Formats: sequence, structure tokens, C-alpha cells
Amino acid sequence: MTPPDFKVQIQAMKELLKRYPGNDKLLEQTLRKLTAEADIAEFKAAMIQSATDKSTEEKLDELLGKISEVIDDK
Repeated sequence: MTPPDFKVQIQAMKELLKRYPGNDKLLEQTLRKLTAEADIAEFKAAMIQSATDKSTEEKLDELLGKISEVIDDK
């Protein structure tokens, strides 16, 4: 039995890579981006939820505290 010619081997490799993309950088980066976007959405939802749970006075105190920290750092 003779081995398949080079053209057939290349075609077989292409088919295998299509079916089993274990090292697909584009897929990996897309998954990374979607994960990051999901994390951001969860963080925003948590911030909105915590903002609605606080009174106006608590929100103002928190804002003034953050401003104070920024001024103290400079």
C-alpha cells in the first residue's frame, strides 16, 4: 500500500483542522472578549443594584469620600 500523495494529505489536514480547531486564536480571543463583557455587565448590574439600595445621603457621602481620596493622593 502506498501512502496518499501530498495533495490528499494536505486536504485531510485541512478537514481535521476544520473539525477540531484546538488552537484557534480567533475563537480564543472571541471567548475572552465575551467573558470580559459578561464580567462588565455583571459589575454594572451590581453597581446599579447597590445604588438603588442606598439613600441619597449615603451616595453623597460615598462620592465625597472618593473625591477626598483622589485629592489626598495628589
